[in-house]
Amino acid sequence: MQRRNLAFILESIHTMALPPHVLVYCLPQDKKRDIKMSNPLRGEVIRLYKNLLYLGREYPKGTTYFRERLKAAFMKNKDVTEPEKIQKLIDRGEFVIKELEALYFLRKYRAMKKRYYEPEH
Repeated sequence: MQRRNLAFILESIHTMALPPHVLVYCLPQDKKRDIKMSNPLRGEVIRLYKNLLYLGREYPKGTTYFRERLKAAFMKNKDVTEPEKIQKLIDRGEFVIKELEALYFLRKYRAMKKRYYEPEH
């Protein structure tokens, strides 16, 4: 009886056309774990997104500009499921982090140089 009710509930939930994150909350606990564990690189992608979002606070064109571009880049690749492709995208994101850090260090260096040294003509 309980198994039949669960199948009926799941069937009715899927016909409601709810977003996927809402559907996960409606599933039993063991099914939630299966969905969350389906991609082991998910945590790395989330960490990368958070790091980029943090670094974007000081972006020269503004935080909102950076946030919109970051979200668009991640949404463009949201359907990628192959681990090799995901790892390549993560590596590219790490490269972008290094480039942003270099940009920020160079900006700080130039500001300090301008402050402490006489301008060269």
